[in-house]
Amino acid sequence: MWSNLVNDKRIAGSPHVTLIHVKEKQDSEALWERCQALRKSAGEIEPTFKVTFDHIVWNDNVMALSVSKVEIHREFEEEHRQLAEAVVEHIPEKITNRLHLTIGTREEGVNAFEAAAMVTEWRDGANTEVQSIPLDSNPGPDNSMDIDTECGGSATNNRIVHSGKRPRISDTETLECPPKIPGIKNLPIELFIVVARYLRPGDLLSLARCCKSFRSRLMNKSYQFLWLDVMKNVASLPPCPLGFTEPQYLTVLFSGFCTACGSTRKSKMDPILLVRLCDRCQKQCLVRLFSPQVPADVYGLIHKSNVFGRTTTGELPEARVLKSNLVSVLDLVREVRRSGNDRAVIELEKKLVEAVEERRMLSEKIIRAVEQCEDEVFWEKQVIQHKRRLEYVACPAELRIQRRCIDELGFQMEDLQFSWNSSAREKYYRLLNKPELLYDREWREIRSHLKRLINANRKARLAKEREACEPSQSSYQGGVGPLVLDIDPVMDGPSHIERIEILGEI
Repeated sequence: MWSNLVNDKRIAGSPHVTLIHVKEKQDSEALWERCQALRKSAGEIEPTFKVTFDHIVWNDNVMALSVSKVEIHREFEEEHRQLAEAVVEHIPEKITNRLHLTIGTREEGVNAFEAAAMVTEWRDGANTEVQSIPLDSNPGPDNSMDIDTECGGSATNNRIVHSGKRPRISDTETLECPPKIPGIKNLPIELFIVVARYLRPGDLLSLARCCKSFRSRLMNKSYQFLWLDVMKNVASLPPCPLGFTEPQYLTVLFSGFCTACGSTRKSKMDPILLVRLCDRCQKQCLVRLFSPQVPADVYGLIHKSNVFGRTTTGELPEARVLKSNLVSVLDLVREVRRSGNDRAVIELEKKLVEAVEERRMLSEKIIRAVEQCEDEVFWEKQVIQHKRRLEYVACPAELRIQRRCIDELGFQMEDLQFSWNSSAREKYYRLLNKPELLYDREWREIRSHLKRLINANRKARLAKEREACEPSQSSYQGGVGPLVLDIDPVMDGPSHIERIEILGEI
């Protein structure tokens, strides 16, 4: 079933767990009203719940994950925590038995909500055709620094969750595959570490994303030393702040991924809030400082920034704060204030103010370090491009293309020699004598055409060699050898032919 869903591209695009559907309003009116009250109480901070999946369940039409538990998320505020508890504690058994997340449907005509009836029948044991597999309930390893999990960061940190793997390119979309060459993946671990220490943080992040083996290796805490060494390759880069692992910290500064949804859409880095957000996630993860959700007495206790937002007057945008940071600070302050210890409240507020000022000073150092690193990368690229231009000027285009045909495509020099009467000769020389510089983009444009022409020429050459090896019939000229010209009448022109007495001995 899973293979069919993947091959037919029937995986759900926006998977979610439906707590109550509008069609169930009449049967569960009390739950509907509690959900509505919770939604109104939350305001801009969207109420969220934590669910536990226990089985993969499927039949011939649909596949889903069954939900065994619904819990309150840790980011609920005190004002509407009671409403949230009322929602969780009063979910009817009828709804509890059908809670699920739809993975996909067999075809477009199958309604995704059929998964609810399937899960209900499976829990009741009413349908023997429904199959299931239990899920492993073990959490992630404690020694993980993965940027896609919460194992490495604190609860106050904005969670970094990626949307998933990049879509796999099918074989039909790939015109040709270059020959596989043993590379860094085959290096011994000691040599791999020596090489990786010379990388910049962004390059090591890209390496960690390229395959599962590198990811599991580099995200293990035993490789923390490697991330610390790579950070030294960026001059004046401040150390990793509290609440972040090194990969999380460097992802914010040097990756092109949104740290909230993991997409590669255009994102902006905030050195104070230490997040990198796309436009869509800015609306979901941030709240305006002077909005009703932010009490005035915590303005100086939370990290705030003017990086995000737009203005038309040329002034700085209105300051914004992270919702997760706001909730954690509010919970901490209210907990201490409920204790009635005024001295503890004063000390806490003092620590929070110092943390805000420390983060502001840290952001200035981060900006200088990132700008200096970007300048170094820019000038290195300029130097490399200049060297390439000099190489291209010194080496004719024809020789460069022929060299790449031999080195990268695996042809021999004999395969590149087209006979003068070959129909592909003119096309080959037209590609060979391109006037522009041969950068990688230009090479990719002519690579497939060259490969097709040279392959055809190679087959013709091999066919002629096989014919030459076979015994030839007697010639009417009685042993007179074939006439061989050392010139090309097409490329060299007729002036050379006129100087040769071709018919002298006939």
